[in-house]
Amino acid sequence: MARSRRALGAEHAETLAAASNLAIALRNLGRAAEALPLDQEVLDLRIRHLGEDHITTLSAADNLADDLRMLGLRDRALAIEEDAFPRRRRVLGDHHWRTLRSAHNLAADLRELQRTLEASQWEFWIEQRR
Repeated sequence: MARSRRALGAEHAETLAAASNLAIALRNLGRAAEALPLDQEVLDLRIRHLGEDHITTLSAADNLADDLRMLGLRDRALAIEEDAFPRRRRVLGDHHWRTLRSAHNLAADLRELQRTLEASQWEFWIEQRR
């Protein structure tokens, strides 16, 4: 990734893809605390260059929420999911697997936060679209 930053610049699409891939690898190794700042940077730059509604930006938001979940910060993960879900729904539609995954993440976060009624409502929403 450092080579990509030097050669292409910190905000180049290939550099951001490398940073995102590194963050995913770190998260998969159980090193979400190290992935978190990378994913935050990628999300911020994706928003600036592509806008909030771009599918790549929405994926970057998912990655950041995954880091937060792994770190036990469900309330922050939930906030990101709640923010991104309406855009994902508008961009991809109700039946797209990424929209359904996002709704599932909302339900799981709510359930972990002991907000079971809201979680059940999301689970019902998902079942209506399968």
